[in-house]
Amino acid sequence: RRLQMWSAANVDYDPARRTTSGRAFFGTDRWIGDPRIPAKFQLADADVYGPATQIDRGHIVRREDSAWGDTPTDTEFANSDTFHWTNCTPQHAAFNRSQPGKRWDGVKGLWGGFENHVQKNLQTGDTRACILAGPVLAADDPSQDFGTGPVQVPLVFWKVVVVGNLDSGGTRSLRAYGFVLSQKDVVDRFGVEFAAGEYARFQVSLAAIGEKAGVVFDAALIAADTMAV
Repeated sequence: RRLQMWSAANVDYDPARRTTSGRAFFGTDRWIGDPRIPAKFQLADADVYGPATQIDRGHIVRREDSAWGDTPTDTEFANSDTFHWTNCTPQHAAFNRSQPGKRWDGVKGLWGGFENHVQKNLQTGDTRACILAGPVLAADDPSQDFGTGPVQVPLVFWKVVVVGNLDSGGTRSLRAYGFVLSQKDVVDRFGVEFAAGEYARFQVSLAAIGEKAGVVFDAALIAADTMAV
């Protein structure tokens, strides 16, 4: 599948360890290959994220969770580490983003909303947690070919939040909270991508249409043609 099975991160939302924050400080998001693993075992832009129109580069370890440290350098290393392809999974925009936008009929993204919920709890309570998460790689996950071969898109994701619970007597004990969230509803509703479905036998290249109809398509459309050879 060329996707991770799980990730884990230590999180601390203590303001003293978050002296630098905000995406403007960290600069442009740039995903890169994980040097520890051969590139052929990592899904990258060309395989799905680049050509896809509804699929996000979904962090499993959230950048905001990871971006902390004792120095700005520590923080930047932690932030950048979340932008390896090994931390990325195909997530529908209407699942990954807490506020996906009008294109998806005002749906509130379940995964993004839950990330915000975890963050809010850690900002207002004990600031530290261990977070484990990953996709459920099911055999019957939907498959889509984005140009380099079929890619199965996980429908179900899990997250475990582990915190130290302090009781009234001052004793701290470990508490783990597990959650399973699915993007099946939004995939069923909006699809992974636009699909030709029963009309696939009628689909042809834009070049063929141009030849038959005598029209000229813009080069950007030709480059985006899913039937181009």
